Amino acid sequence: MSYFQTTASGIGYTKDRTDQLAHGTVWAFNCEYEDKQSMLFKKFLIKYYVDDDKIEIIDLGSRKLFLKKTSRPASLNKKDFHVNGTIKVHGRSYQVLDYADAYTRQCIQSKREEAFIVHPVGRGLGEVFEAIDKHDMQIKRVNAVYDRSNNVVVAISAIGADANNVLNAEGVKTRRDLSDDAAGKSAYFTDSANFAGQLNSSTCVVIQPSAVAADQTGGIIKSIIDQGYEISGMGMFQLTSVEAAEFLEVYKDVVPSYRAKVSELSSGPCIALEVRAERPVETFRMTAGPWDVDMARELAPDSIRGTFGMDNARNAVHCTDLPSDAYDEVNYFFGNGSAAAMVKPIAVAN
Repeated sequence: MSYFQTTASGIGYTKDRTDQLAHGTVWAFNCEYEDKQSMLFKKFLIKYYVDDDKIEIIDLGSRKLFLKKTSRPASLNKKDFHVNGTIKVHGRSYQVLDYADAYTRQCIQSKREEAFIVHPVGRGLGEVFEAIDKHDMQIKRVNAVYDRSNNVVVAISAIGADANNVLNAEGVKTRRDLSDDAAGKSAYFTDSANFAGQLNSSTCVVIQPSAVAADQTGGIIKSIIDQGYEISGMGMFQLTSVEAAEFLEVYKDVVPSYRAKVSELSSGPCIALEVRAERPVETFRMTAGPWDVDMARELAPDSIRGTFGMDNARNAVHCTDLPSDAYDEVNYFFGNGSAAAMVKPIAVAN
């Protein structure tokens, strides 16, 4: 049996054992949605039926069913079911404010542990991300900076069940010494003067949100490094639709799926890279493969898009199309030493 109750903070939701017996495992979340038209924040209860992989949404203001029980849409990643996560359903984004009951909190919160990793930017970095992907952990923030010896290192926050022990067993050394040092970890993400980046002989590569969500980050980065490219800059970003449109504006009249690409690039966290090589733009375009995924699978099956692409909008990576655009695209994410980047990397791991 499920029912609402009035609490000190307003209308809440409680669930007893009968609800679990009737519907299997059910998680419930108190969420907030910003209605742009009315400029109001509206409260919703989102229930996730784990066994059926279905969701249901209830308007807490009217206490009425808003979305009947339906299959979880592809836009909704189960990794986002946590406090401060963003649940995306049919074009609407709901911010998770709290777990709606103790059972949900116990199921999810107890499994969330941050593993903090600092690794050199070269060989072995792909394997670090592969270990994170393999165990279905959520990559929360990534940034390449110069360490005290002026070497480029990549700081990574990954959250998952027993994350530190699991990654250590895979041979990935985590920085347990920084577990309770929020300031020490933040230094890797908030000091923009220390961001890595070369802005010469380079091209911009963006691992798209769909690829990050699909646990393809490790495979893509390993492919890039194994083929001899140097990664000189890296960061995880969450672009707004305005920022994504601004970044992709040069492709507006060139790429048929421009609007879909803007939607994809702003749909979740992406990982931007500065990649260096001789003739970097032309060379990496061949490594990425044709933007049309069907064509990539047919003509370049071993390319990044041929291997990891889902469709023409979710084709794994964006890469600079023309050498004349490379500086601006890299500069957009990493700045140029004298001027700040146009966007900031994700700084906090919730």
